[in-house]
Amino acid sequence: MKQSAIYFAARFGSAFIALIALALYTRLLSPADYGVFDIVNTAAIAGFFMFGQWLQFGLQRYAPVYEARGALSELLSSVAAGYAGLAATLLAIIVATGAALGLDGEQWLLALSGYAVFLVFAGNELTLQLYNVGLRSGRYASASLFRAAAPLIVSLALIWAGWGPFALLWGLAIGAGAPLLLTLKDAWRGVRLDRVTRAAFRDIVRYGAPLTVSAALTMVIAMSDRFILAGYFGADAEGAYAAPYNFAQRTLIQVLFVANLAWFPLILRAYETKDSEKLRAAMENTARFVVGAGALVGGAMAALAPAVAAIFFGEAFAETAAAIIPTLALAAWFQGLFSFYLSMSFSLPKATIAQIGVASVGAIANLALNFWLIPQHGPQGAATATAISYGIVAALAIVVGRRYQALPLMPRETLAACLAAGAAALLVWPYRHPDPYSVESWLALAGALALAGAAFIAVLLAFDFAGLRSRAAALWRARREDASRVS
Repeated sequence: MKQSAIYFAARFGSAFIALIALALYTRLLSPADYGVFDIVNTAAIAGFFMFGQWLQFGLQRYAPVYEARGALSELLSSVAAGYAGLAATLLAIIVATGAALGLDGEQWLLALSGYAVFLVFAGNELTLQLYNVGLRSGRYASASLFRAAAPLIVSLALIWAGWGPFALLWGLAIGAGAPLLLTLKDAWRGVRLDRVTRAAFRDIVRYGAPLTVSAALTMVIAMSDRFILAGYFGADAEGAYAAPYNFAQRTLIQVLFVANLAWFPLILRAYETKDSEKLRAAMENTARFVVGAGALVGGAMAALAPAVAAIFFGEAFAETAAAIIPTLALAAWFQGLFSFYLSMSFSLPKATIAQIGVASVGAIANLALNFWLIPQHGPQGAATATAISYGIVAALAIVVGRRYQALPLMPRETLAACLAAGAAALLVWPYRHPDPYSVESWLALAGALALAGAAFIAVLLAFDFAGLRSRAAALWRARREDASRVS
């Protein structure tokens, strides 16, 4: 529980800073400038997930194994060598492609800015993964918070200086690069060139490369809509869509990611040691959190979309955000269900080919839906295509995944969470359009939120979600017995 609390605080703090940043950026930049930034940033992140995440997967999977052998430095050195090789290869590709296309000065600057963001993003992801598998939650928390806060400060200064979309790109590169440099000595101690081993590198590639293919296919669902939308309607439409999409990622996905941080290392260790009791307990806790928290946060986002748009987005973004946030909330919940729970059916038994097959179906469906819906419906079409695609992937993971590793699905508790979220959403629905200049209107919304929270808990207790009612009753009986003994 302590680990979970620290991870939750880190993710919540980082997400809160990111939301402040989003609210400021959408008020200080035009949709077109934000769209240019987002396209380059998305390309950089996609580059890591498509070509570099095999390093992260290998680190996550084999760090406990190599640590138990007393050979962790071999694994870390091999990961560092892979990162350096990837960075050099990508730079060569960018230079060769840019020269072949005849990029002008601003386009070169955008390409190199994206490369800098890629380097910093990849380095931070690997460092945070290392802290996570080492159960160093305190270090993880401090690095995450620094990584979120520093780019905001640098970006605001560069926006004030008139850098436009470059302000956010270099705010990320400089601001997130600083904590990376500060953590290198602590996180990557023992890394040396002479400790790179063929065996460690082979383990990383064999495990990580197939999963990276699956991740790359998932990225098609997560990111292809932005490029297609920009192609049909321009950077301003992409920016208006990307801001609420990023909002969903920085709220609901960040909350659900806590499950991965808190329980996946425990699941992995229990799976390796064949401790079935601990394995099932950790899986059930993960499922309860992903389902319960996803239903609550996603339902609140959907019901209060107009209020959310008024609070977190500038005027040029708010109308589109209010329209598509409900669909994006559903998409994010399906994404979280697959990424942080259902995908374990494949990753634990190393059934990567099956996972690639599931992701391939989702990617193909997403591309087809994007080209069908985006020309007709713009941002709403992109959001709908994303939600349907993630739903397909989650459903296939349930059907196909049980052949490789059975996961507790707990339909009763899933139903309880959905009903509880529905009850809460109905209570706040009449207050979804608060008057931005009326204190009474916002106080009424706050009261409705408090009542909705109480209703959510009441429904969960009625269904005895996670044994909450049974535990509360047992605790009450124990206290009454203690009181009777004292008297």
